[in-house]
Amino acid sequence: MSELNINPKIYPIGSVVYFIKKYGHEWEVSYGIVEEHYVDTICLQLYELLDTRLINGIPIKDFITPTRWHKLPKGWSYDTKLFEITYGEYPHDPKDYNLKNPNDILKAIEDGILVKVQDNDHARIRDEIDSKLGWRICREYPIYEHHPTYTSIRYYDVYGSYNEAMKVIHEHDAEFKRQSELSDYDWSVEQIDKELNRWAYMYSISVEEKQRYREWILSLDKVEDVEIRILQGTIQWKYCKNKRWMNIEI
Repeated sequence: MSELNINPKIYPIGSVVYFIKKYGHEWEVSYGIVEEHYVDTICLQLYELLDTRLINGIPIKDFITPTRWHKLPKGWSYDTKLFEITYGEYPHDPKDYNLKNPNDILKAIEDGILVKVQDNDHARIRDEIDSKLGWRICREYPIYEHHPTYTSIRYYDVYGSYNEAMKVIHEHDAEFKRQSELSDYDWSVEQIDKELNRWAYMYSISVEEKQRYREWILSLDKVEDVEIRILQGTIQWKYCKNKRWMNIEI
């Protein structure tokens, strides 16, 4: 990472890079094409598989909605299928491309297997039935669905290879594993140390003074039930089950 936190622009515009997509504690590797460089971030164009849906045999991009109104078919009931969605073939088999390989990603884009997210129509195709007009086919775009087309990533969170990004995920998962194997006491001591270190950094507390506070806190009974916090430059503590925070006098 640059000391000035400035993007060194090591990835050319148009090149494939990888980043980590985070869903809470679950992380996975994703990719994008470098679109633009900023001072400390990189803008990526996102890609996805070509949408091959066919509506009554017509590619979704060519299917015009809403259709005209039709009479409901004879014998209609609520489970009657009024239209059919099938899937067309890709220009080439997507399985022939390895998304862990930047060259394969570029080839998949060139071959039309991968397309810019904004070039796919993410509509849901549904029927609309009206007691006076009949039925028709229309598009629906649920407000709870989001399909990002671009994303911006801090330059130091962008990786030139899949394996580099995957290594970060392995380290992330290993840390969760390490924490899960700690005793309640060791877990509590780690949290106490984190807060003491933050306090020392924020208020220029000497190593010796921080150590005195640490020894005082760790001398308490049931350290595994102790929590501390910073308040106006001081350290306070309490047992988890209690509401009252107390100052420490050393």
